[in-house]
Amino acid sequence: MRLDLAIVALTTALVVAPTGAARAQLLDQLFSPGAPGYQIEPGVTVLTRERPDFDFPGIRTGGFLTHPQVTESFGYDDNVTGTRRARGSALVETRLNLQTASDLPRYGVTAGITVDDYRYLDQPRQSLTNWIASLGGTYDLGRDKASLNYY
Repeated sequence: MRLDLAIVALTTALVVAPTGAARAQLLDQLFSPGAPGYQIEPGVTVLTRERPDFDFPGIRTGGFLTHPQVTESFGYDDNVTGTRRARGSALVETRLNLQTASDLPRYGVTAGITVDDYRYLDQPRQSLTNWIASLGGTYDLGRDKASLNYY
């Protein structure tokens, strides 16, 4: 009886364990890392939180600091349409991320936009562009912080 219980527990742990990582990856795609209140909650580890000391210093405009970022990636997708008759294509991904934040002592305002463009060179009709826009703010209430974000 105990052996059966141990096998069920081990199987459950193996099935459930990968879902936490997948959920974290999905959250990174949905929420912009520069938004107020992101990754400061309890349970965020040193390895997963932002490291501003290593970030690009940004462009200062008055009381706002802007962080632009552009990346270009190349690859290959062996089944672009996700069907049984797989057709592959070379892929070019261009990602633009623009975050602007105020650095006021008691409250903060953040705005950002992320555009992710996928170009399939051999199947241009499958190309797509995703985007996320965000606007948020924080207000210090003594030792607490209130935040409101819209995506």
